[in-house]
Amino acid sequence: MLKKIASNLIGTKFDEFKNTKDIQMKKKLTFIILLVFFTFKMNYAQEQENINGITKDIQTNAPASSLYSFDLSDKSIKGSAYIQKSFMPAKLSLSDNKIYNLKYNAYSDEIEIQNEGQKPGALNKNIDNLLIVFALGNKTYEAIDYVNDEGKTSRGYFVHINNANSKHQLLIKETIQFVDRKPAKTGYDKTKPAQFKRLEDRYFITNGNEAAVEFPKKKKDFSKIFPDNYGDILNYMKKNKIKTSKKEDLLQLTNYINTL
Repeated sequence: MLKKIASNLIGTKFDEFKNTKDIQMKKKLTFIILLVFFTFKMNYAQEQENINGITKDIQTNAPASSLYSFDLSDKSIKGSAYIQKSFMPAKLSLSDNKIYNLKYNAYSDEIEIQNEGQKPGALNKNIDNLLIVFALGNKTYEAIDYVNDEGKTSRGYFVHINNANSKHQLLIKETIQFVDRKPAKTGYDKTKPAQFKRLEDRYFITNGNEAAVEFPKKKKDFSKIFPDNYGDILNYMKKNKIKTSKKEDLLQLTNYINTL
């Protein structure tokens, strides 16, 4: 194989030099073969190291119990902190084709990974461009920077609605809130148990490399995100009767904005 590689590089056959007295040519050819061989091995080793590194970075192996401020084993808590009822098969875009068992904890905003014989860990949220694709329903999550309610940049998981490679990506933020138990104030009241409450999904949109922002609900707010195309967007919304409360309409509008 090395003979073939060297022959392709210098445009001749290795066997032609068997009986040659040109020692310098033999030395050059030997050097080329060794250089190609070691370059191939280094590139392969580097590729394997990168794959293994991604896998190690993804699996933080942090005990799941460290993600909570209360005891999840308390059976009196109603509801669930998870979007998925149990660990589900999923693939990671920056890893190999291995299937991982994952589920999204929308209360702690962590995607937990099931490790055989160990406590569940959590994926590394700081890895960029890592798509988590659940086999069931082909649902795709990604950790993205976004502007939170306090106007600060935060990091969280979102569900992709349109193409994940689009300049303007339509995203859904799933949130589950923990509501503490409320003791009865009088003998006529009943104690309300603690519960996990699924909040209404919120829509966000990205603008290139900027942090995602919540999709505007009022038409005037589009001018803050898309000042250069504000007029075109409003005309399109009016013409097509776009309602910002409907997922299908938001997807249609986002696809239009990607054409501007």
